[in-house]
Amino acid sequence: MDKMKNKIPTLRFPEFEGEWTQRRIREFIKERIEFPEKKLPLFSLTIENGVVPKSKRYERGHLVNAEEGAYKIMCPGDFAYNPMNLRFGALAKYNGVGNVMISKYYNVFYCTDKASVGYIEPFLTSYNMLQYYNKMATGTLEEKKRVHFFDFLKFKIPLPTLPEQQKIADFLTAVDDKINRLTRKKTLLEQYKKGVMQKIFSQEIRFPEFEGEWKKQRLGDFLVEYKVRVPSNTKVPVLTSSRSGLFLQKDYFSNRDLQNNGEYGVVPKGYFTYRHMSDDSTFMFNINNLVEKGAISKEYPVFTTKGLNSYFLQQKLNCGIEFKKFAIAQKLGGTRVRLYFKKLIEFKLNLPSLPEQQKIADFLTGIDKKIGLVNTQLEKTKEWKKGLLQQMFV
Repeated sequence: MDKMKNKIPTLRFPEFEGEWTQRRIREFIKERIEFPEKKLPLFSLTIENGVVPKSKRYERGHLVNAEEGAYKIMCPGDFAYNPMNLRFGALAKYNGVGNVMISKYYNVFYCTDKASVGYIEPFLTSYNMLQYYNKMATGTLEEKKRVHFFDFLKFKIPLPTLPEQQKIADFLTAVDDKINRLTRKKTLLEQYKKGVMQKIFSQEIRFPEFEGEWKKQRLGDFLVEYKVRVPSNTKVPVLTSSRSGLFLQKDYFSNRDLQNNGEYGVVPKGYFTYRHMSDDSTFMFNINNLVEKGAISKEYPVFTTKGLNSYFLQQKLNCGIEFKKFAIAQKLGGTRVRLYFKKLIEFKLNLPSLPEQQKIADFLTGIDKKIGLVNTQLEKTKEWKKGLLQQMFV
């Protein structure tokens, strides 16, 4: 059995001494194999967000009686892991308050009183452990490698005494509390921006120096399409336009090899682009603020503005009710909505004067800066925690 080598962490609370003891996982956890006798909330295990409610469109709780044994019970504080994806981080603790059910294909277990849950959770999900799972996964095909539960139970990990485990757990809880506060602050700022935008766009609130009605104007009078192309072997940075923003393709798809057999479109700095197809009538308009010139799928329209504030337009399109109604109306059949540039320019948008657009843009940009500062703090705290974990765990 392969052992994790170092037995003394780099970073340690001064009141503790001595080596950590190697213990097999089976010595401090117990598997839970219980099946629901009645309908319980259906949850799922995700790599990104842990144990969360299953999306309503996948809700199959009413089938429990017909599919006896299809789900297992999870109790508050239980862990679940997916054998197929453990090496990618598919292990998490359920933090809810009532019992739920989860797919029988997940292994469910809980900690005994021989270990601190607050220590075990971050240890089992740490970067070093993910590397270890990857090393120990078995299977003839790379994509089908898995960590079976009977192997998982045999793994040895270094355990300090219970008092030291609890000290580490309390410290990491304090760090998590800070991360949660920053996350909450960011969410509140984003909600505030969304709320104030709706009031501004509906003219429920307005800067006092401006008067007169906003005018409904054809968008095509203010947009200029840009249709420059570059070959697939271009040295221009390739971009991806997503609902989360505009990204360098090599960063957005860091785990995939991508190939393009045709031409790319070009997005100069400050220009718009968007994916012209949507499954739910939602479109995201992104402005290139990443590079001086980027390459994008030739299927994505690219345009700039004239006589219109670009940031104001972006917020109006991405967050305004007018455009949402217009986008929904484009669904003429089938599952996907297509919004070609020739259709976009026919959209009529309620617009204030250019000075008022600028005033609104400056105000909303100020909120964006606050959100950005909080997000920077949040990401730095997460990175700090990640560094701590690498030093506190052996």
